[in-house]
Formats: sequence, structure tokens, C-alpha cells
Amino acid sequence: KLRRKMTAPEPLLGWAVTEAISVMENGLHFEIRPYDGFSAGLFLDQRDNRAPIVARAPGKDGVKLFGYTCVFSVAAAAGGANATTSVDISPRYLDWGRRNFNCNKVAPEDHLFFKSDAADFLKRARRQGRTYDIVVVDPPSFSHARRGAGTFSIEKDLPMLATAAFEVLRPSGTLLVSTNYRQATLSGLKELMGAAAGSRRITATQALPLPADFAMDPDHAKSLIVSIE
Repeated sequence: KLRRKMTAPEPLLGWAVTEAISVMENGLHFEIRPYDGFSAGLFLDQRDNRAPIVARAPGKDGVKLFGYTCVFSVAAAAGGANATTSVDISPRYLDWGRRNFNCNKVAPEDHLFFKSDAADFLKRARRQGRTYDIVVVDPPSFSHARRGAGTFSIEKDLPMLATAAFEVLRPSGTLLVSTNYRQATLSGLKELMGAAAGSRRITATQALPLPADFAMDPDHAKSLIVSIE
């Protein structure tokens, strides 16, 4: 019943809008679809996490796992990234991401989009010798993977995913990891990153605060930005 309300063409309050509208975040334009329920195209809890990625983007190559509508990739590209790679199992979201590139007059043809499970993508990247200056990992707490691949859960799969992410991270690279898994803690996340880095030395670990509009729910998400030698 709640899902039907969230996707109904009639709003709970106010007046109806078009199926897709453009919104602005930090000077960039993104398409949102208000009647797509909880996945309207833009996750506001990640808004302030994009700033440190944009600051590190000029001249760099970055990959966004669980790319969704490619907002991180658009922000990095607009900030001067040499190239971005967006990875998601949904072709619909990747197409949405291409529209977001176009909304900001950034040619999607100059960037890469992979329809793939994140873990499979990282395995192929390592096998093919592809590496990145920036890796962004903000998986859902739990999701159904592609047919036959089971499900993804933070508790079970994040350690493996983080290890694989470090393996494709270039020297002096940056890893951003974020989760809205309620049982996760910042101290636990830091410990997990230390273990996942293996023999690679972490030079800095910074906890990223939630945006001010999430002040009433400080446990909503935990985010770390990790730098390595």
C-alpha cells in the first residue's frame, strides 16, 4: 500500500508535476522522477560526499560502483576528471546517467558505462590491469543481484568488495566508502578498511559528516574517505 502511494501520479500534498523534472545540486543539473518511489534519481545523503571527490577529480580517472544515475560520475567529470566509469546492474539507471551527463553538457561518449555486478567488474578490472585514482563504493545495505548471482548484503559482502576496490586503486589513490546500514559504526568501518588495504599503507582516513538536513538522524549513514600511498 505504501509503495502504491509513493508511485501514484497524484501527490500526497501539493500539485502534480511532470514525470521527470530537473533539479540543481551544487551548480549541476540532474533529472529526478518523483513518482519512482524511494529511488527518485538523487540520494541527498550523499550530497556533501561529492565535494571531496570533485576536489580530487582534475586530471584523474575514477570509478563509481553501484553507479545508479551516475551523479558522482557527472560531478567528477564536471570537476575536471580525465575519465569516469559508472558501474550498475541496471541498464535503465545507466541510461538515466547518460541523460544526467547531457543535462550538464558533458559528453557521455567520453566516459564509460558498464552494466555489471560490482564484484564481477572489479575482478575483470584487476585481471585486465585497469586501475583508478578514485574509487567510490556506496552499496545498498541489501539488494537482489542479477539472476543466479544471489543477493548482496553489507555484512557479508563489503569486506570482499573493499579488498577488491583497493586492488584496483592506484598509488596515492582515494577510496570513498559509505553505507546506510544501521548496524555499521565508523570505528568498525575504519577497522574494515585497514584490513581490506592489506599491505598497502593508509596515509589518511577522514570521516565525512552527513548534510545538515540529516541532523535529526545522525545514524542514517557513515562515510569514510581513505587515502593510500
